[in-house]
Parts: sequence; C-alpha cells; structure tokens
Amino acid sequence: MKNFGVTTVLTLGMAACTSPQSTCEQAIVSYVQTDKHGTLTDLKFEILSLETSERTVADSIELHKADDEKELAKQIESEESKLEFWKQLIADNPQSRDVERYNENIDGINRRIDSLKQTTPEEVLRYTGLAPDLVIGIIAKLWYSYVMPETGARKERTDTFILSADGKEVFGQEPSAD
Repeated sequence: MKNFGVTTVLTLGMAACTSPQSTCEQAIVSYVQTDKHGTLTDLKFEILSLETSERTVADSIELHKADDEKELAKQIESEESKLEFWKQLIADNPQSRDVERYNENIDGINRRIDSLKQTTPEEVLRYTGLAPDLVIGIIAKLWYSYVMPETGARKERTDTFILSADGKEVFGQEPSAD
C-alpha cells in the first residue's frame, strides 16, 4: 500500500461521499489496491466505517499559519539570540575598535527580525483571491479490512486519505499508527 506521509491537508467534500458506493469509496478502494506500478491486486477490500469532512480554503490557511508561525518563531528566536550576543560584545568591549562593525551586525539582525515579522508564508499566498468557504478537498477517515495476498490473513486498519473536492482522486494517505 502507498503511504505518502502527507502532513499538509488540502480539503474535503462531504457531499461527494454520501452514497453507499460513493465516489470517495471507489477512489480509495482503487488507490489502496493499486501498487506504485499501476498493478491492481484484489485484496478483498471491505469498508467497515467511513467518516468524511470538508476542508475549506479558510481551514487550509489556518493549518498553514499554525505550522508557519512555529517555524517563524524559531527563526526570530535565533536572530534575537544573535542580537543579544552582539549587544553583549559591545557592552563587554565598549572601547573596541570593532564596535562600529558590531553595530552594523546588530542593524542587519534587526532588519532580518523585522522582515521575518512581516513575512506571509508562501503556502498561504496560494489561496489569495479564493473564497474562504470554498471546499478544496475531502478528508476521509476509513476503517477497513483486507486480505494479505501472500498469506491469506485478514487485516484491519484505520487510515486517513486526502481526496480532491469531488472525491474522484486520492492525493495521498496520512501515516497510520497501525
């Protein structure tokens, strides 16, 4: 089975996954039973439970912002640490002939900190101009069983799949705890 380790979730479409043999189910069944070479293997796949939810532009922006804010905070903290180093160097050596160079370093660090604080993450920029309530994908949490072709043993798993808004295409699968 494929596992893309997708961490960035796009969106979901509840309406696409409502009928018993829905578009989402068909897409997931095909995805799970097809290997990376395009070979379909009948795994006697059975859906035990399927929960879907929609992901909108607003949801995606919030997810990206949360991740990006953590990364920016780390970068700003690193720059502030450098800033304190140079300030301490001046405080410890006020008569040094290098004080001017130290101050130039401090100015550069301050500019980087200001720039980081003004940064809009690229992932968020891709949604510019889109309606916040636009559904861009479907997240499907699926509990299913299948038969291992080599041994004939029946297995059960729970996985989360990321699908297109119409439910026809599986973009990836989040890593399973199984």
